[in-house]
Amino acid sequence: MPNYKVEFERNVSFFNLTDTIKKEIDIVIYNKNEKFAIELKFPRNGQHPEQMSSFVKDIRFMEELKQNGFNITYCLTLVDDRNF
Repeated sequence: MPNYKVEFERNVSFFNLTDTIKKEIDIVIYNKNEKFAIELKFPRNGQHPEQMSSFVKDIRFMEELKQNGFNITYCLTLVDDRNF
């Protein structure tokens, strides 16, 4: 089984990426051959329009990573507010 590294808040420059909508990946799992990225959201303070925009930004970021060689990307959003 290949050895994987798990890192938090990894800058995209580590993977030789520059022109992305965000600069840090919340969770990245990788080895020599594979790269996986996860973005997490858990909004707690309202700000519904801002947080909804942030959700879309995360999805776009994951799409950018996928287009730049990441094998699998995920966005995980947890909410406990009916307005979302």
